[in-house]
Amino acid sequence: GFVACMPFLGYIDKTLQLSRLLTPLVNVPTCSVGLTYQFCNVYTFERPGGWYIIGNTPINIFNPSDHNKPNLINPGDEVKFYEIQKNEYRKFYEK
Repeated sequence: GFVACMPFLGYIDKTLQLSRLLTPLVNVPTCSVGLTYQFCNVYTFERPGGWYIIGNTPINIFNPSDHNKPNLINPGDEVKFYEIQKNEYRKFYEK
């Protein structure tokens, strides 16, 4: 991706494809899940962005302090997203 370790997850289902936002968002939180055209991504840093934000993952996919495996998602990996409830989301932060 264009930001350190921000994966471009490609070729999503056509029913999910959206164009870019006409006006970019000033601040997209870390771990936000975005869509544009045939791509999906997960924002690894808080930053501006022009993609539609459809959710947020409780799993941080980039950890620069883990020198052995800083990236949770690597080229060639298959990624699946699924809906979880707020109480499940919060459990990730309690660990």
